[in-house]
Amino acid sequence: MRRSFLILTVLSISAWAQPASGPTNHVRTSNLMSTFRSFKEYRIFADFVRQKYRSVPNQRSRQFFDALLETSRNNPNRIYELPKGAQLWRAQKHKPLDGQRPLSSKRMRPLPDRATEGRCNPKGIPCLYLNIDPETAMSEVRPWMGSFVSLANFDILRDLRLIDCAYDAEIVRTIPEQEHSVWTELNIAFSEPADRNDDVADYAPTQILAEIFREAGYDGIMYASRLGDRGMNLALFDLSVAKFLSSTVYRVEKLHYKFTPVPEVKPTVPQSPPPPAHPTA
Repeated sequence: MRRSFLILTVLSISAWAQPASGPTNHVRTSNLMSTFRSFKEYRIFADFVRQKYRSVPNQRSRQFFDALLETSRNNPNRIYELPKGAQLWRAQKHKPLDGQRPLSSKRMRPLPDRATEGRCNPKGIPCLYLNIDPETAMSEVRPWMGSFVSLANFDILRDLRLIDCAYDAEIVRTIPEQEHSVWTELNIAFSEPADRNDDVADYAPTQILAEIFREAGYDGIMYASRLGDRGMNLALFDLSVAKFLSSTVYRVEKLHYKFTPVPEVKPTVPQSPPPPAHPTA
């Protein structure tokens, strides 16, 4: 059923947007410039999807989709050109019976017919998650001390155009503050580490937006990693655009976490107004 609601969402979008051959030629039915209605536009959309309707977007959601596509087209820094021949990385934790031998190409790719839930894909519809940094790729699978991880190297087979959600998160730039705020929240939403114990309803907003970008002709999404300082995650919609080259086994020798205490926030006690002054005789 989760697969069907995403398909229905994209079908309903086709009524107001006519997809063309590529992202630069995407045609909207309205000639009016789309802008975000508020700083909280992503949160409003996410709450609507989680708590009300998932298969049929309301008018505000449609306006949000329009604004996302237009602000990505109007800012070339939000489109990342990944060249043919780029080298990317993907990691997988070893299961008890895997031993210490590198995992095969089949194991290092998502199952085409049994894909698990992810930030950019619903169950059953695979998406290839890669990283530009090998250490961050291994951190993304969250291994424990003494465990084994296979790290695979992938080669990109053609030039790709990706939505870059991380552009606004890197540094405050000279763009409208409201636009910057929405795109920064979008990057945070995609970057949130996924876990099989998560409520799958939390994935619905980003899964729908991934379908929006895919329908618009983009090849994938790039967003910051929350598990590495240098890494950038990529979610590619077409599994065939990346070729498996080789894999190497690593043993986790050390993990490092740094914790900072958060100061206690004491509730503010409202001050009573001073008593009125007594009139003098």
